[in-house]
Amino acid sequence: FMGLIGNIKLTNWGGVEDVRVDADAFDLTLTNRGLEPHVDNPYRFSTVGYVVLHCLENSFAGGDSTIVDGFAVAERLRREDPAAFDALATTPVYFRYEDESTLLDNLRSLIGLDAAGRVERVAWSNRTEFVDARPAEELARYYAARARFAELLYSEAMTVTFKLQPGQAFILDNYRVLHGRKPFELAGGGNRHMRQAYFDRDMVSSRQKVLRRDLGGR
Repeated sequence: FMGLIGNIKLTNWGGVEDVRVDADAFDLTLTNRGLEPHVDNPYRFSTVGYVVLHCLENSFAGGDSTIVDGFAVAERLRREDPAAFDALATTPVYFRYEDESTLLDNLRSLIGLDAAGRVERVAWSNRTEFVDARPAEELARYYAARARFAELLYSEAMTVTFKLQPGQAFILDNYRVLHGRKPFELAGGGNRHMRQAYFDRDMVSSRQKVLRRDLGGR
């Protein structure tokens, strides 16, 4: 299926990753705890463009998926608190991932804008983010803005919740849509097995353009 759209992005974890509970989990994704809304891999120079999640089994109690439109939240913040929006669009933030064989880091703002000032990317991953030493008043301004942004991102009003069924898959725009999940119970029995893979944006865009060209612009 993914080959119809573009090439699977290879990362330090390979191409397709199995997401299920692992007694030797190296990542929170492989536990049964809930995951706050986040984007994947903002610490890469070439940030993951699209995430594909395919459900093989999802029979534990709980484990519902959550998604949040980061652009909608950013624009709401711009309307309600322009100064906070500006702080998040201009303060450089480090994102970092490290294990025994990999060290990835990247510097970007939580809200990325294009040349016309339109939101083109939201980077939110509270487990991998840090800000370096800056003037106290600048940090106070940034953290107050970040707290307000988090309040909106985590609000029920901005969240869509659903439970993936075996055989279902969804694709999300990793520049725009934050995803997470509710915690799930292990005691009652069941299983939760997802397979996850990534696309780069340029390859998906290329496939779209080729199809439009070959189909006469339709």
